[in-house]
Amino acid sequence: MKYIKPDEGKQMPVTFSAKMKYSSLHIEIVEFHLKPGEKIELHQMPMPVMFYIADGEAWALTENTKTLAHESDMFFYEPNEYRGWQCDENQQVTLLVIKMLS
Repeated sequence: MKYIKPDEGKQMPVTFSAKMKYSSLHIEIVEFHLKPGEKIELHQMPMPVMFYIADGEAWALTENTKTLAHESDMFFYEPNEYRGWQCDENQQVTLLVIKMLS
């Protein structure tokens, strides 16, 4: 068992708050915090990725959709599927990103 405390994690080199909470050969878990007005541009990854909205709300973006995500919602993206996140001026969000590496 690996217990991960809320304050654990290493800040990642990005323009928003993102901490690597856990990393192994099979999985990575990152915690993101987006403040009002912040955005993660559309991008893709070569592995399946799941997002869990821990707190708040934001827009889940794909190439063709914009879906309002609320606390406890989950989103699953296939490998190489474009996705991004955006907070309007009255929104903020905390989400967990789970990357399935193998």
